[in-house]
Order: sequence, then structure tokens, then C-alpha cells
Amino acid sequence: MKDRSTGGFRVHQNGETDMRGCYCAIAVAGMLKMITPELEEGVVGYIHRCQTWEGGIAGEPGLEAHGGYAFCGLAAATMLGKAEEALNLERMARWVCQRQLAFEGGFNGRANKLVDSCYSYWQYGSLSILRSLLHIPQEEKAWCAPEPLQMYLLLACQERERGGFRDKPGKNCDYYHTCYALSGMAASQWHRGSPPTTLGENTLLVESDVLYNISKEARKRLERYFADVPNITHDECFGSILMAQVSDLLHTAVCCNCTAISDRSSGTGFYTAPCGHAYCESCLHRVFCLSSRITCRASVGGTGICGRLIERGQMKFSSSVDLVTERVTQTRRKVYEVMNKSKFDCSGTPEYDQFLAEREDMVQRLLDDSDASKQRLAQQELER
Repeated sequence: MKDRSTGGFRVHQNGETDMRGCYCAIAVAGMLKMITPELEEGVVGYIHRCQTWEGGIAGEPGLEAHGGYAFCGLAAATMLGKAEEALNLERMARWVCQRQLAFEGGFNGRANKLVDSCYSYWQYGSLSILRSLLHIPQEEKAWCAPEPLQMYLLLACQERERGGFRDKPGKNCDYYHTCYALSGMAASQWHRGSPPTTLGENTLLVESDVLYNISKEARKRLERYFADVPNITHDECFGSILMAQVSDLLHTAVCCNCTAISDRSSGTGFYTAPCGHAYCESCLHRVFCLSSRITCRASVGGTGICGRLIERGQMKFSSSVDLVTERVTQTRRKVYEVMNKSKFDCSGTPEYDQFLAEREDMVQRLLDDSDASKQRLAQQELER
């Protein structure tokens, strides 16, 4: 999804490039220790070009500053350790503080817009990051008012019956606004550390890591888990991408004798031979009923059989889930050794050209279907 022409990231294949893509890519890569020079290349410059004269950050260069994009750009630059290089932090802090409205207590996302509960996280999360980057002591006075924000969220945005949070009074609650209203309230409660700033003990939330919007405890567990894991190289990252593309082929375990298939969720018992081929329980009992040693007759390469001698005691019991894990490991190794190529390496090969042709045909069919639908709608309008 890297857009090398801008330095940013697309939000999906053939999709738009904006600050959401930067944050998602850098956040995932940072948590998994996959940030490489190739991944980082151009990102800081892209974020820098998206900061506006107001101090906020736009989704793309030349657009209006927006609270959600501002958080994404600031957090991504902070994860890379380049926030001071990419942004004017003082100007951004001023812009974020101006987004809290005096009457409502909540935040808006852009100048002259209405408040929205989700911006309590996007804006207060940015403030928490900025205070850390500018080395503001925790005991210093808050830049924005946390109590009015929490009052707006709890009194105006939380639905009494269902408990969820909404955009603003008059709207329905939904999961999106519930998530970010609570996230923003947690950020406002712990912005100055302990003790938290709350409206009462029953409103206290768990302290969160605003960069990733996960709890501090979850962040510690994440760091402990990856503490001994070496950084993944660019080649390994590309191999993982290819692995994801073929993952659908790895969701099943297949008996090499009767070709019985077991999906991941079934947990059907399979036995694995030393040669790596699998036998379902019924076939295992049948082939070993006359002898304790057999020749593995699993197909190899489509033209021959394995031919390896295996004994009953060598068979390893495994659920289909275990077999899938083993196949993923083996295929991942093959991906690294054989398929670790970029699209530029594949250009010109028959397989890649066929893929491009099929994709163009698919796009054309979609366009034709769209045109046909428009014609039917136009005909229906005329008939009315």
C-alpha cells in the first residue's frame, strides 16, 4: 500500500492516499517491529506537507486541517521519532486547544464546526502526545478543560437506556462514537498522570496509551512479547504480504489417502507422518491394520508418490489447527526463499501479465454492470 510518489500510504488497494493510511501502516509496523527504512521513506515529508497554516494536519496536502487526520499524522510521526522534524508542534498545540468549545465543553474537528463526541479522543489524544513531545511537566495546568469535556460526554452524549454514546444530542448511539468517546474520556482523565481527573469514582476508566489507543498494561505486554524478537527486514515484510495472499489456501488440512478435508474450526484429529503428510484417523487405522510399517503413498509433485517408510509409532497426533500452523510455517519459508519478489521483478512474466489482464477484465465488467444499472434506472424514471 506504499505510495512512493507521495511518501504516504493507500488505505486499500487502488484506494486513496491520506493520513489514515500513514497511521495504520506505521502503527501496525511499530507494534510488530516491522518498521524498515523502505517503509519509513518519504513518510515524514508527506506528513510535513499536510500540516496547514492553522497548525492542524489535513488528510492530504492542500486540504483543510481536520482533527482525525491531525491525530493520525502526529501519532505516526511520533512513532517514527520524527515529530519535531515533521511538524510545528507549538502551532499544532494552539490549533488543537482552539477546538474545544466553551459552551458545550466538547471538541469539534474543524474550525466553525459543531462538537462531536469522537473528537474527544482525536483532539485530547493529540494534546497528550504534544505535551509529552514538548516536555510539559505533568503537574502543569492542563491546556484544555477535562471536566467540561467529561460532562458533555456523560450528560449529553451517553444514552440513558442503552448506555452507548452518540455524536451529539439528537443522534443515535453507535459503536464508533462509543469507542472514541470513552477513549477521549480516558485520555482526559489521565492527561496529568495520577491522580486522575474524574467526575466521580464510578466514571474512572483504565489509563490508556494514546498512541495506539490500548491500555497501558496491554502496551507493556506487547513490549514484553516482542522484546526478544529481532526487527523484521524489508524482504521478510514482503514475504509476509505474499503469505497473506495465499492464506486462504491454508485453511484446510487434507488426508493424503482419502482426501478428506477438515477446516480450521472442526478440530478433527489428523496424524502427521515424519515426511509431513497427513492421515485422518479412519485412514490411519485402516492402513496400519495389517502391518506396523507402511509406505507413504502421498502424491508428490503430481507425478509420483512419497515412498517413505513410516511406522505407526512415528505418527504424530495433531488437530487440523496444528496442521495448518505447520503448513503456514513451511509455506512461509518457501515464500521467503522463492517468492520474495516485488511487482517490478514480476513485470513481464506470463503469470503477472495474465493477472493484470484478468484484473482489467474484472474492472471492465464492473463498469459495464454500472452502466447497465444506470440505464435501467433512467428507463424506470421515464416509465414513471
